[in-house]
Amino acid sequence: MEVSHKIASDVVLARVEGWIDATTAKDFEAALEPLLAHPTNRVVLDFALVTYIASAGLRVVLDAAKKMRVQRGRFVICGASDAIKRVFDVSGFSRIITLVRTEDEAITLMRANGM
Repeated sequence: MEVSHKIASDVVLARVEGWIDATTAKDFEAALEPLLAHPTNRVVLDFALVTYIASAGLRVVLDAAKKMRVQRGRFVICGASDAIKRVFDVSGFSRIITLVRTEDEAITLMRANGM
């Protein structure tokens, strides 16, 4: 599992790649921590290259979303495959976390809704 990121004006764009499971969840959490603390207070996770997410990874995503809410920030996931979307749907996380198709859609949503 790898996380790379860039700052696009007022949004942190993080690309996540690989498996997010019990073995990689702590690394995933550690990689997200500084991104969630960034002053933009807007984070987009690009899951286009995530091939698997286990419950440990879902916990990290939920914790990140909660942190952003407490900070009055915004958190969106884009690019998730149908298989990853199903995991979010079955777990009920898709009712809590916004999932969109593309990075552009995520950025537009954040800016249009004052997110």
